[in-house]
Amino acid sequence: MVNYLGNFDFEKLITQHQNIKRKLKRLKKNGNYSDKCCPDQLVGKMVDGDFIEVCRQNIDYQTMSGKNYVNNKLSSPIAIVLESPHRDEFDANGYPIGPAMGSTGTLFFKNFVKAINKSNNINLKSGTYDIVLINSIQYQCSLGENLDKNDDNQKQRDINWILCFIHEDSCDIERRLKALSPFATINLCTKGKGSGLSNLRQLLERKIGSMINYTSGNHPSSWRNQRNTVIN
Repeated sequence: MVNYLGNFDFEKLITQHQNIKRKLKRLKKNGNYSDKCCPDQLVGKMVDGDFIEVCRQNIDYQTMSGKNYVNNKLSSPIAIVLESPHRDEFDANGYPIGPAMGSTGTLFFKNFVKAINKSNNINLKSGTYDIVLINSIQYQCSLGENLDKNDDNQKQRDINWILCFIHEDSCDIERRLKALSPFATINLCTKGKGSGLSNLRQLLERKIGSMINYTSGNHPSSWRNQRNTVIN
């Protein structure tokens, strides 16, 4: 399974609270928007301090005898938690490819070793650590619209993310993380347009901040600037 949400209907949820059905129809016709779930993925390994990209592998979440687990062979996984997939994470037909496929992924893979080596909270000893990219909400909260310097589209993304995040039947990030049982959890969710305790990263921290070896940092899309290449 890609998550523990069963038959959750993302589009039904966001249209119950907003008058955007006509907008979604237009975005679907233009090929920008997808209502499909983007799976979490194993994307690389840290081996004795070096990062190695691997062939992406979907994380397969399972439940047995009331216990959640993943049906993947992972070595000391490090969970990198983002907010939600954008249009680069889906193909032209609206099918999911995986987390962080655009410039976010490019900057992440280029700068991750530097960022984690500067971290004050994560100390990686020699050995192998699998790197797993996770979206806290696995659905396209941005609706595939351009977010770059567009406050209205960013606010729309935030509204959709929060609508999903506040309900257990539409947000299972805690269950997925517990199933993954990571060595470390790194919250790199965007702050969004909110401020203070209402920004998305802080909201996410309230829910997952008790994970073992938890820390946070700047969203990888900001890692173009070396001063922003931060994992706390």
